[in-house]
Amino acid sequence: MVSQSPENAGRVVAAIRAFGFDTPNLTEDLFLQRRRIVRMGHPPVRIEVMNEIDGVTFEECRPAAPHQHPCACDGRAALVKAIVRAQQLH
Repeated sequence: MVSQSPENAGRVVAAIRAFGFDTPNLTEDLFLQRRRIVRMGHPPVRIEVMNEIDGVTFEECRPAAPHQHPCACDGRAALVKAIVRAQQLH
C-alpha cells in the first residue's frame, strides 16, 4: 500500500517506471484516486500496488521506527489490523 498524496504519487510513478513497467496509462492520477490498484505481471509473478485497503489506513501500516525506510510497510501487520478492524465492526 502506498500513501495517497500528490507528493508520493510522483515518486511511486518514477519508481515503477525505473522498475521497468512503463506504459502511457501509468500516471500520478492513478495513485490519487481512491481504491485504485496497479497490477504488473501475471500470476504467479504479479505485483499489485494499492493506495487503499479496507479496515486500515496507510498511517497505521507505516513503520513508526525512524531507522526504517519511509517506503517500507509490513504487509502482514496491515493485514492483521484489517482483519481485526473488520471483526470489531461486525
